[in-house]
Amino acid sequence: MKRPLLSLTALLLAALLCTVGTAAANTPLSPQQLAEQKAAAEEQARQATLSALSGRWEAVLPVFYYDVENTFFSDPCVLEFDRTRGNPLLVSFASLDSEVFLPPADWTVGNRALSFSFYDSPWTLRLDLTLSEDGNTLSGTLNQYERQTNVTLTRTSNAPTPLDQLKTEFTFEELTETQWREQLQQNKSYTPSAQPIPFTYSLYRWDKVLPMINVYGLGTVMDGRSDIEIMQSLLDIVSKNFRHNGSVLFPAQTDALSVIAWHNKNEGVECRGLSVILAEMLRTCGIEAKAIMCIPSSEPCEECHVVVHAWSRSLNQWVMLDPTYRLILRNRDGRPMSLPMLREALANEEPLYPNSTAGRNGQPFSMEYYRAYMTKNTFRFACATDFYAGGDRFADTDQQIDETVSAADVFGAGNVGNLTGSSQAVSDGGAGASSSEPTEQLKQLQESNPQHMLVPTEYKVPYRWSRSEVITTSAEDFWAAP
Repeated sequence: MKRPLLSLTALLLAALLCTVGTAAANTPLSPQQLAEQKAAAEEQARQATLSALSGRWEAVLPVFYYDVENTFFSDPCVLEFDRTRGNPLLVSFASLDSEVFLPPADWTVGNRALSFSFYDSPWTLRLDLTLSEDGNTLSGTLNQYERQTNVTLTRTSNAPTPLDQLKTEFTFEELTETQWREQLQQNKSYTPSAQPIPFTYSLYRWDKVLPMINVYGLGTVMDGRSDIEIMQSLLDIVSKNFRHNGSVLFPAQTDALSVIAWHNKNEGVECRGLSVILAEMLRTCGIEAKAIMCIPSSEPCEECHVVVHAWSRSLNQWVMLDPTYRLILRNRDGRPMSLPMLREALANEEPLYPNSTAGRNGQPFSMEYYRAYMTKNTFRFACATDFYAGGDRFADTDQQIDETVSAADVFGAGNVGNLTGSSQAVSDGGAGASSSEPTEQLKQLQESNPQHMLVPTEYKVPYRWSRSEVITTSAEDFWAAP
């Protein structure tokens, strides 16, 4: 009699459990449970996409540059994706350096979707891509400057390149940015003032550059503007009217009119030429300014860079202007930076902030590239003593002589009609010479306007006693206010 009772009890208990289970199954999930369930599904899809993206992807992207043609530029791009890295996504653009892979500004992965940005605002390229069902293409849109273009990247390898086989730093003269930065950090000492350098600045010499004033509208630049606004306006004028071309060497005639003629004949000029034009425009508008050569420690160096230092009376400091990149850098406090401020910031890896219009020949500006480039080029500095029409000179100037060019040839006869002795204004400093050797006038100019080079005290200057520059280790003297 007990056995049936136990069986009945068991049946009743099983029925009860079944009822409870059915009730639980029919109970709706809470909003929190639904959110957790959705998040788990999205994460599962994301992890699957991360795995599917591993490998190399390539495409030629239609990047829009604000150059003189106002057209798209075909820019080969490579993505390297490896979910095991700290930065899974690395990107290279041929226009920047096809061998250097950098992390994007930001990136996200979803269910068969990849989005990332490259360059900083306002030059940002935004790509929103979807992985195909067969996993061999990434298709979607490239957004830049409010333009949207359809693009497709193709998988070229299922296996990502090992990180130790990828260049993740820009290299100049066979040294990485890190190695150049270490040199800045190890060479930071300067001596106190030894002997003031008698720098001079010739201002408001409109008679020397009247054609340039007429053609580029310098007469209106100063109207109601601060000195920083004048600097930005003149920087814009130079960048809009003159193109950087590193293969066009600097002429021996260094007055702005001659450099402009040289630029126009060759459809571009190197950084020294752009800096000479900008410095002369600034002095014409009453701002003390000079072209300064920024030089690495290597001797002989493969390449240096030339920028302009302009004195701001409102800020009581020098301001670096780089006409090659249409650039004024600011620090985290928003203050325009001088060259010594830039050197210190690069050595300490401090953040740098470019102006929104920066960019070489209208191309998007890369702070990563510029930081590496100037980390190499801010080890030592050189400039002349006297700054006037033709006074911005460099000790290693290429003695390349232009053909005879008149002001009318360059600026048009209508722009030089009121200029007394216009040919003399253009040829001041040797612009009318046409020989293979520097003129006697140029030789005398080189001797009467000596070059000065600032180096850290730790640096042993090679061939010191045979150099044409006057060497100083006093930053106080070299960077003195006008």
